[in-house]
Amino acid sequence: MLSILYLVLLSGFIFSHGFFSYNGIFILLIALILYFLILFNSKYYQKLIITADVMYLILTILSIVVYGGLYQPRNFQFIISLFLLFLNFLIAFYFLFVRKGRDWKMSFFLFSIIIMCAVRVIMVRSSPEPYIDVYDYLKKGALGFLSLQNPYSMTYQKLYMDVTPDFYSYLPGMIIVTSPFVFLFDDPRYTFIAAEILAAILVYRLKKDSRNREIFSLLLLVNPVSAYMIEQSYTEPLLLFYLVLLIWAFTEKKILLASFITGLAMATKQYFFLVLPVLLRLISSSTKIFVFAFQAILFALIFIIPFFFWNKEDFIHDAILLQYNFPPRYEGLSFFSFLYHLFGFEYNFIYSFVVIFFLLVIIYLQKKISISRFYFLTSFIFFIVFFFNKWAFINYYYLIAQTLLLSLVFLKDKT
Repeated sequence: MLSILYLVLLSGFIFSHGFFSYNGIFILLIALILYFLILFNSKYYQKLIITADVMYLILTILSIVVYGGLYQPRNFQFIISLFLLFLNFLIAFYFLFVRKGRDWKMSFFLFSIIIMCAVRVIMVRSSPEPYIDVYDYLKKGALGFLSLQNPYSMTYQKLYMDVTPDFYSYLPGMIIVTSPFVFLFDDPRYTFIAAEILAAILVYRLKKDSRNREIFSLLLLVNPVSAYMIEQSYTEPLLLFYLVLLIWAFTEKKILLASFITGLAMATKQYFFLVLPVLLRLISSSTKIFVFAFQAILFALIFIIPFFFWNKEDFIHDAILLQYNFPPRYEGLSFFSFLYHLFGFEYNFIYSFVVIFFLLVIIYLQKKISISRFYFLTSFIFFIVFFFNKWAFINYYYLIAQTLLLSLVFLKDKT
């Protein structure tokens, strides 16, 4: 059933690139029902309907259908990318359904990794200056930091008439991680290419006992909107990497490293702390839970405090209050966008908070936690928080879908 939910969820946002549509909203409402069915019924959770091979082939086809950047010209590089995606489909079909056996898997894996990496790099090269604020903040914020300027005190390029770009809306972890890539490549998007590739490689290592480890790893890279995400400079691939790296650290019993990663993640995106209650459930001892939580919060503060005292007023304005003060966006795929377009009903913070709080409590009360269950609950948490919030765009649904896919990957499979 997880595989059905994953495909339903994808179909709700990939064709509209995360912008509002009634079809998308209705599909996401169906996904919400499926989330609850799986949450309360272990039979639905464990039942495997679509094999990993078939899922991979479906995604290679969807990658061709929806490929294209918003600011990418339809030139030779665009055609090369489509050719590579089609080649990836042919390679998958040949190795998975024609030439069955063990001897081909490493060749298949390496070919596919190279193709998917190339498609992402071509997207960056063919769309070098996307007209989007995220790219401008990430690049100029990192350049400012490298030249010892405070990113939270800088003013950025004005791209939208109704927005004064005097803020860096991310937490300091984003500055720290993207700055080396901006220094080396003059483009923050290579951060997220590296994050996706490394996440896939970690899945390959984690699934070493599975005969489908190559497919499970590649599934993370064949998300149909990954190239679009890279073009737009959306940061969620970095959180995906953190979530996989965390589980790798746990399985290797590197608890200090896991707490460091958790701290860095919480110091990177404001909403990551919502994962902490289910993450702590993976730790058996109450003493270790306390130590882990203390260390994670300490690491987060180590990253945040220097920027906080660099300019307290700007930091609070940019990284804390902005999320609350920013107006709702009804062009996104949120429940309040649906109410607004259908009935003219506007976003209400109290209603939103009550619904999100109530549903999160239900999720947090779940007792059975495995690696697969952790990723499923994380996906559900993100779905609830964004679907019932003031805005929800493709970057959030990408993360929701990818964490749901990780839940599927870490089920005890027989395929």
